Amino acid sequence: MKPIAVVTTVARKKDARALARALVEAGLAACAHITRVESIYTWKDKLEHGKEYRVLFKTIDER
Repeated sequence: MKPIAVVTTVARKKDARALARALVEAGLAACAHITRVESIYTWKDKLEHGKEYRVLFKTIDER
């Protein structure tokens, strides 16, 4: 059993909260941290900039 962090991003705060709640309630994550982030990335060969919500889950590799 090894502790790990799993990170993803979503566009809306509502979605971040729903995802965090679902995984913690299901016992797949011990906790979740939600932070607003600014992202710079390429999409279809174009440089993009936007706001997202990062969700960091603390869990174990078995889950």
